[in-house]
Amino acid sequence: MDRNKGGVGIDAERTVEAIAREHPGAREVMARLGINHCSGAHLTLAEAAAAAGVSLETLAEMLAPPARSRHLGVRGLEAPQPLVRVLQEAERLEGGAELEVHHDRRPTFLYPLLDDRGFVHETDEPEPGLVRIRIRRPATP
Repeated sequence: MDRNKGGVGIDAERTVEAIAREHPGAREVMARLGINHCSGAHLTLAEAAAAAGVSLETLAEMLAPPARSRHLGVRGLEAPQPLVRVLQEAERLEGGAELEVHHDRRPTFLYPLLDDRGFVHETDEPEPGLVRIRIRRPATP
């Protein structure tokens, strides 16, 4: 692991105070781990992780922003499992995020449900036996 980046793009040598100020949600994550952004503000992220008894890699992963793109494979599942799983994962998307689904057929019952929930979607068939559906939750202004 690159000690300077904490494995996920957060500089391990930055202070807790700087991380808390620059990364949304960082204070809450650190508080759950027992890292106080006030009394521990002078500590580097690496020092704070060691003091809290958590690995630097784990702390950096917890501080990283959520992925903007997810993948879900539902090929071979019996109905209604593909539809149920796709809707569950789609509901977890944040504004502007995308879910790429790999299915073995065009899920005609799914499309109106996505439309009713305000999702944008497109489907293609990049190879025989693979239907790819890209589902996006529009970003909110």
